[in-house]
Amino acid sequence: MELDNAITNRRSIRKFKPELLKKEHIEAILDAGNKAPSAKNIQQWRFHVFQGEAKDKFAKFCLREFGKKEDHPDVNPYAKNSFKVMDQAPVNILIYNAQPMPFPAKPDIQSVSAAIQNMLLKAYDLGLGSLWICDILYVEDEVNEYLKTDMQLLAAIAFGYADSTPRDIRKLTVEDVTVWHE
Repeated sequence: MELDNAITNRRSIRKFKPELLKKEHIEAILDAGNKAPSAKNIQQWRFHVFQGEAKDKFAKFCLREFGKKEDHPDVNPYAKNSFKVMDQAPVNILIYNAQPMPFPAKPDIQSVSAAIQNMLLKAYDLGLGSLWICDILYVEDEVNEYLKTDMQLLAAIAFGYADSTPRDIRKLTVEDVTVWHE
């Protein structure tokens, strides 16, 4: 994989083929996440992988629990789409923060986010599509109860073979987002 190619061409996929993923591909994605840099080398990310019947059951659970909240005024009206993607994708991975760090810089969240980015790039390298899903946090308490954990849920990622080609969305230029101080 050419890194610049992956950074430039990776897109969020919201429609997946039903084809199952090879276990070695899932393991390679997890390995890439596990190789991310982490604050104080704590490596606080933890992964829960859902596939097959377990994924189907879990995704339905999330849809049902979200359905109890979707009419609340603080809920993004498009969030339900994320849960539908989780239901459709062959693999869902939840990413947890096992050791929150009470520092203003939030190095724990930055470390776990680096792991997520590595996973997205590795999936692209393997010819897979992915979607980073933060809407899972609408049902964080319910998911934690479901998994019997008290860790901090940070995101879910849906993985699979893309069944659509997202349009190339124009990104802001470096000049648009940068202030130079010399």
